Amino acid sequence: MRRKRPWRRVGYFFLGLGLAYIVGCYYLASKYVRPGTQNAGPPPDGFAQSVGYNSWVSDTLQSGKPVFVLVHGYGGSQYGWRDVASALRAKGFGVVIPALPGHDNRQDEKCGFGISESKTILEGADWIREKAGKDAKIILVGISLGGAASWLAAEQDPNFYAVATEGSFARLEPATRSWFNRKTPGATTYLAPVIWFAKRMSGVDPSTVNPVEAAAKWRGKPALVIHGDKDELFPIENGKQLAEAAGCKLWTVKGAPHAHCSSINLEKYVEQLVQLAKQ
Repeated sequence: MRRKRPWRRVGYFFLGLGLAYIVGCYYLASKYVRPGTQNAGPPPDGFAQSVGYNSWVSDTLQSGKPVFVLVHGYGGSQYGWRDVASALRAKGFGVVIPALPGHDNRQDEKCGFGISESKTILEGADWIREKAGKDAKIILVGISLGGAASWLAAEQDPNFYAVATEGSFARLEPATRSWFNRKTPGATTYLAPVIWFAKRMSGVDPSTVNPVEAAAKWRGKPALVIHGDKDELFPIENGKQLAEAAGCKLWTVKGAPHAHCSSINLEKYVEQLVQLAKQ
């Protein structure tokens, strides 16, 4: 019986290794497209799960009162807004916190990296106008991916009153590279198939998602850009680009890492949002 030649064994080994690499990349991509984060607890006091629109809604959502729509980021949750939401409710504002695709109780859906999230915001605006009047004063407040989605939604609906974003990226393509390389240097090179698979799964081309262009179209309207000076995921240059494009104030929060500005200074964070609503 003839023995297999050594080079064949080597060939089979590398073939198996290559297949394992591709399968691993596919698995990682599927996890990125469906983050699967869950709320760590129930809605805060004064909030309830809405009927008709998948969100937490405050009991202060009433006609004639400004309404804040709080949009969390990738891997975040509605629960992450609990302190800001409670503070705004205590001041009499209406507050709506939508569940995003791939998160919260929508884990069977795919993350849209800004595209489907902006559609969720627009659907929420229609729902709010049904409940609080067609002239409802809606202020969008988004963190990271939620901020990008807020700019994209404002581009499609000029009837929002104001936009405030924290730690948002200016353009998705370089932000994607930053996100991967932050985990492991050079990851965008050896994990390129992950990005390719995620792009196909989500149906989103990163080069087409550019919140900074939407911010430029919003220029002249009430807006606020917030960014932590210790943000290593999306460096503060992103915030500077967005603020410049929108022609608005950039509030830099000292010592704040990515998506933690309200944790550093909750009182001033809420104060800034209230001032925006009163412009």
